Amino acid sequence: MRLRAEVSNLKAQFAGRFSVVHETLEGYSWSAEYEALGLRASIAGLIEAGYVEARLCLPAMAGMLTDVVQRQIGVRLAACLA
Repeated sequence: MRLRAEVSNLKAQFAGRFSVVHETLEGYSWSAEYEALGLRASIAGLIEAGYVEARLCLPAMAGMLTDVVQRQIGVRLAACLA
């Protein structure tokens, strides 16, 4: 499955930079909570026929990065549709 492969690629790319607090990958839905530098971030992704949704929630300290990172996640998930 492409989503599972893409999540694995993302985790490998950023290995050692974060720890997994919680992660669920079922079918076309992905949700997770990660911790890095003492901050937690939650991520949710959904892929449906021709539709991709990516949501990212970061602490206020990292808020300025939310839009950039969320767009990048969306792009990576959209690639799973190709």
